[in-house]
Amino acid sequence: QKQQKPLLAHDRTKNVPLSPNADFFQKLGVTNMEGKPRPGMKSKLRQCQRFVEIVGGLVESSISKTAPAKKLSMVDMGCGRGYLTFA
Repeated sequence: QKQQKPLLAHDRTKNVPLSPNADFFQKLGVTNMEGKPRPGMKSKLRQCQRFVEIVGGLVESSISKTAPAKKLSMVDMGCGRGYLTFA
């Protein structure tokens, strides 16, 4: 009997809003040159990705509800180290 190859569907690349290879992640010390999280920074990378997902959804829904001529303003309160500011 011929042996079947294992299914590798669980080995797919995650769909994330920001590339872990982004230059600002490396400059902030969140990821290394290969785009892998530095020790102790995996949760910070996840936090930045989730933040962009949430804010992106809010921006998309705000734009769709406003007339194209309206301006959308966002304010960064500048707290902490700025990881989310750069995200």
